[in-house]
Amino acid sequence: MTAMQDDITTRVSAAEEARCAAMVAHDAVALAGLLHDRFVYCHTSGLLQDKQSLLDRVAGHDMAYLKFEVMEREVTRRGPALFSAGRMYVETQRHSQVECRVLRFTAAYTDVEIPICLALHVTRMGEKTFRPL
Repeated sequence: MTAMQDDITTRVSAAEEARCAAMVAHDAVALAGLLHDRFVYCHTSGLLQDKQSLLDRVAGHDMAYLKFEVMEREVTRRGPALFSAGRMYVETQRHSQVECRVLRFTAAYTDVEIPICLALHVTRMGEKTFRPL
């Protein structure tokens, strides 16, 4: 891996970790600074959210993101876009129901602005969904 690739991977990894931390902390203000103005999130259910609807969801308490853990990630640059793809473990809670999932994800970042910001995030089911004991 080249020094440039190492730098891109480090920057994208840091951006993803900051996004996940903001979501777990219900910190919509921090999250807003990490998302592109035309951000789109496509959930495993097919639900599409724009920046404001995700910020509203994170700030609200009807559903909580409890944990994100990246299991594998590959980062590449294509022109002005940085792509990250891999698998992550996610825990969410709606009311008293906790769900644990392993998801496959694809994320597109732009580093035209600094810091880099997330423009597109798509998740799809990885391994079978399970519930903690």
